[in-house]
Amino acid sequence: MSVLLNTELTNVNAEAADRDQVLTAMAHQLDESGVTNAGFLEALLKREENYPTGLPISGGVAIPHTDPQYVTRDALAVTTLRTPVLFGQMGGSEEDEVSVSVVILMALSNADDHLSMLQNIVKSIQDGDLMKTIRNAAEPEEIVSLVRAMIPSDTEAA
Repeated sequence: MSVLLNTELTNVNAEAADRDQVLTAMAHQLDESGVTNAGFLEALLKREENYPTGLPISGGVAIPHTDPQYVTRDALAVTTLRTPVLFGQMGGSEEDEVSVSVVILMALSNADDHLSMLQNIVKSIQDGDLMKTIRNAAEPEEIVSLVRAMIPSDTEAA
């Protein structure tokens, strides 16, 4: 699987008032890069509401994604947040929230790839030192290099 991962889809120390604002900004970047099609943002926000993706590990990480039908080209977008925002907790009750400082948005066009990519990312983010390095990165290039190690080797920088 060839996955687009580059500095244009990477944000360092972004400011966002809430979950929806950060997801909207990331979805717009994917749209501008030709990765997604109409309906991606709405589907992403709806899925996040019904199936939260916040994980209370390594300083709070969210891995949002939505249905492949809204994706034209596989990509990962990464945002570190200057001030964490609240995401619902994956597998938690409706009230459970996680303070998230890193968002890794998966845009994948093949449903079968979702689970393996999610497993790779979840395994990697359990490394607290790695996530601290990502959170403290000053440049998008640093984050791209670190996240590239989380995913299959045929990932491309374009």
